[in-house]
Amino acid sequence: MALMKFREPNQVQWQGVRPGHNGTQVLESFSTALVVPTPFYTVPAGKTLFLTYTGLFHSINITGRLVLDIYTDAPAYWRRLLIGLSLLGQISLAIGVSYWPPVEVPAGYIFYVEQSAIAGVLAVIHGWVE
Repeated sequence: MALMKFREPNQVQWQGVRPGHNGTQVLESFSTALVVPTPFYTVPAGKTLFLTYTGLFHSINITGRLVLDIYTDAPAYWRRLLIGLSLLGQISLAIGVSYWPPVEVPAGYIFYVEQSAIAGVLAVIHGWVE
């Protein structure tokens, strides 16, 4: 097996499996209690995000909907990554999806989290940009 070469100075601080690429790790999380679509990460100009994981979590007894979407820099809806439906009496909800091969997200695209009921929600994305 060939030795992997990394340009990233924090290569020993990666969380999870170290991919063989020349990118910079992205591990973003965002929590909100807003009902409106809320942006939390924008792919940097001139870069492509290689998305390997997304997650949505909440732990409150509500009836509602949680979504994690990507919008273009227009902004126009591009892709729905996750949707979760919770019911009254359901104490918590956790959804996680790993992507391999990674989903390529172009520069300027924006990640939004939205919910239909006022509750605390946490969205997580992981991948790398190059």
